[in-house]
Amino acid sequence: MAMSDAPIIPSPTYADDGLISQHVSDFLTNPKFMDSYNLGKQGGALNMHPGDIHYRAYVACWAAKYATALEGDFVECGVGKGLLSKGTSA
Repeated sequence: MAMSDAPIIPSPTYADDGLISQHVSDFLTNPKFMDSYNLGKQGGALNMHPGDIHYRAYVACWAAKYATALEGDFVECGVGKGLLSKGTSA
């Protein structure tokens, strides 16, 4: 699809990390999530990334929240500096 053929979202609620959406993005105003995200980011987790990954982090935290309620152990592999793991502990 050529750039001129790309659909246009007139009032995006979220636009970062290759995702643009008009849907609810309340996680961006959730103090618990944003504090955890920013704390992880301050640790250098995104130094080599060209932007933020709020939505990706939110989805990982959402999944981890439900996974930790299941019986057994929860393991996250390949966490780098722990940005996503940090968000799940808040």
